[in-house]
Amino acid sequence: MSGQQVRQKANGQDVDLARQLVENAALASLAVVGSDGAPIVALTSPVLLPTGAILLLVSSLSAHGKALSANSQVGLLFTGVEDLKDPMKTPRLTVQGSAVKASLDERAFFLERRPEAELYIDFSDMQLYRIDLKNAHLVVGFGRAVSLSPGCLDQRL
Repeated sequence: MSGQQVRQKANGQDVDLARQLVENAALASLAVVGSDGAPIVALTSPVLLPTGAILLLVSSLSAHGKALSANSQVGLLFTGVEDLKDPMKTPRLTVQGSAVKASLDERAFFLERRPEAELYIDFSDMQLYRIDLKNAHLVVGFGRAVSLSPGCLDQRL
């Protein structure tokens, strides 16, 4: 293909896989930009809202928490079951979005999905953010990659 990238059109199976990757994720990689412009990556335990937004609980004492409070732009990486023979065949979803403070209703929803967080969610340094998606990119193993709309994770559609 001599350096050309073939853009593929997303289908219903792609959208379903993207939702499953987020819904089933116990952990995801969170990327933010530090005050010096350098990337910071951390693990987080996400919760998918029915609207397609993603909830994250972050400590403001951590490097990524400080960066997030200064710059709301984030990236998240979700991975599926790893293919041990060929790890690059592992399905993965990257999303980019903007973080805003979550509402009390979203807090209750988060705690329904992550009841263990009840122990520390009220610590003064803990912040619950809602990530509103701007775009998403799904890689379904080697050779299939699609861009998805910001509303792709919305379960109400």
